[in-house]
Amino acid sequence: MELSVQGQFSKAFSKAELETIFIDNISTSNARGIDNVSAENFEKNLEKKLTTISKKVNQGTYNFTKYKLKLISKGRGKVPRELSIPSIRDRVTLRALCNFLIERFSKSGDTQLPQFVVKK
Repeated sequence: MELSVQGQFSKAFSKAELETIFIDNISTSNARGIDNVSAENFEKNLEKKLTTISKKVNQGTYNFTKYKLKLISKGRGKVPRELSIPSIRDRVTLRALCNFLIERFSKSGDTQLPQFVVKK
């Protein structure tokens, strides 16, 4: 039996799913957001933080934090490249949202890469 949209959403943002996302995708990263929290520090309170994310997202009260802006020089006289780095908490949430959208809409459309469509 297929889950309802709300069921899929709740599953995507369950604490267990968020923990899997953190371990598989984020725990080895060195990137730090504007809050300057590392993956190691986030992992110290992992249980509490993932519970909070799950609760807030399912209640519709989750708010993303501002991104940290990092400028990378491309050379003299050129405009630097801008990178926006989300916090660890937001990265977990964004990955869960991405997973939900992929699961929800993968059956409804062809997911060919644009370059192959243009080539045809």
